[in-house]
Amino acid sequence: MNQAKYNLLSSILLIISATIFAWTNPVNSRIVIAQALVPAPSLQKEPPELLTSETNTLPTDVQSAVLNDVVKRTSKTVADLKIIEAQSQEWSDGCLGLGKPDELCTQAITPGYRVVVTDGLRNWTYRTDQTGNTVRLESGVRSQS
Repeated sequence: MNQAKYNLLSSILLIISATIFAWTNPVNSRIVIAQALVPAPSLQKEPPELLTSETNTLPTDVQSAVLNDVVKRTSKTVADLKIIEAQSQEWSDGCLGLGKPDELCTQAITPGYRVVVTDGLRNWTYRTDQTGNTVRLESGVRSQS
């Protein structure tokens, strides 16, 4: 049996089990159903990839570039940080729409990402190109409330 069929069969069995449990134990049904819908770690791709709201993946190079920029700006380590949001974007120019008054920017639509990183207390919002070669801090640090 190939991996895709195995994964599908495993997911179906988990959902059926959760449904049966929900009928016999309605108080905990939401928790069990939610757990059944998340693939077991052994069924996920290695390494796990961050999903965006558009169900695309954020490239590893972009993740690294953004996290490394936060590390350079703070006393945090990569282990202290987590990417909590990533969305594909098209920026208005090569400066990702964040050019300074005296800066020359390529005048072409630049595909990339808007990425939000947190340390649990503060958030940093970044704009990048598709490869992570251009990374710009969009906003100052925002505390979580």
